[in-house]
Amino acid sequence: MVDMNEITDRQAGDPAPQNSTAATSACVIAVILLVLLPTLGYGLVDHEWSRWQLASARVSWRDSASQLEAMELINRAIELDPSNSEALVLRAAWQTELGNYQQSCRDLKLAVSQSAASLFQIQLRQQLCEALYHEDELDAIVEQWELIDEASAQGQQQGNQPHLAEILYLNNRAYQLGLTGKKTEQSVADANRAIALMGGNGIAWDYNGGPLYLSACQSYLDGNEHEAALLCQQARRSAELFLETWEASFQPQLDWKQSELQQRALQREELVKYVARVIKLHSILLARMGQSGSSEAARDAVRQLGQDPDKLEAVMLLASQLHRLHSSYPELRATVLDTRGYSYLQNRQPNLALMDLEVAVKVYDAVHRQRLVQLNRQRNLAVEPWRINLEMKRSGHQLAVMLFHRCQVYEVLHQPARARGDRNRIKRLGATADRHLF
Repeated sequence: MVDMNEITDRQAGDPAPQNSTAATSACVIAVILLVLLPTLGYGLVDHEWSRWQLASARVSWRDSASQLEAMELINRAIELDPSNSEALVLRAAWQTELGNYQQSCRDLKLAVSQSAASLFQIQLRQQLCEALYHEDELDAIVEQWELIDEASAQGQQQGNQPHLAEILYLNNRAYQLGLTGKKTEQSVADANRAIALMGGNGIAWDYNGGPLYLSACQSYLDGNEHEAALLCQQARRSAELFLETWEASFQPQLDWKQSELQQRALQREELVKYVARVIKLHSILLARMGQSGSSEAARDAVRQLGQDPDKLEAVMLLASQLHRLHSSYPELRATVLDTRGYSYLQNRQPNLALMDLEVAVKVYDAVHRQRLVQLNRQRNLAVEPWRINLEMKRSGHQLAVMLFHRCQVYEVLHQPARARGDRNRIKRLGATADRHLF
């Protein structure tokens, strides 16, 4: 019991013993520690342990024989810190790879609910759409894209969306909505907008001349007219040949629908205008180099295509847009054409689908082969060869998806031999030709 007289005496001015003050401070610190230690133990410490478990899980997953151990580690990481979105997203990806799509959906939904950043949430919802497709929750994909569009609109209020990012956004929306088979017209429209942002059908289809034309435009805008003229001469030769080949390869047949005939007419008009633009740029460069006769002949070639050289723009894109597109153009072009081809297929326009998918497969096949050569050269020098193997696997998977899309078109158009060839190629790539390939 406390002596009240002792308190009164101290208030009167008697100093308290120094040992008593130190003891009191020690007691206060001890109480604070007793209160905070559990919080630290279950909060910060668990958070750090979760990160360590996640790092160990990543290492274990690289070896197929240790994937069960990796899953146990990542499960532990999430148990320690349920707010670890990085672990949730990674586990969702692994569950998808193992075919556990329901668990993947649960993890991604939880990660979305924990995300406050709009950009990260957009990315997560797109990943969630992939998992929902495997679970056959097609209406849920449409709902997710409504939420994605809402979040994207809020983000765009803070600034314009970069050119390349807009192309990828339109491509992803077109493809995932196309998978549902519910908004096929919007899917085709989105893919068309993405291709328009890349310079249009002509540049996208002309797999040899398109990149040369973009390079010529970039050199021309940079003031290197001699290099531009050489590139444009090659681009013109390729573009004129492509137009001739395209006309012969995709002549309308009796099984063409009216919508396909109308769209082909519009696409032909755009293709012709693309070739005329290439020739117009060539005529400008020839004139700058003092070759007035050749320049005028090029202008006559533009007129023969039904275009007015004085009203036709030679360069359609800005220099900044050209630079960004050129760095990733072959793979990007193949991806967007593949998306539109599949969208056309879902929209029951298989002849239009084939026009896109033939180019998409051809372009990406070349990208894939070149990538394999580069990766095999890096393998001997690689500190972590698993990264090389992963990149090879991803590239082969992307090609398999495009082949499967084209295979489905061949089957609709009653071309079984070609469909069988694509299925065999998919098998050689180590994939299975079914809906879970997507």
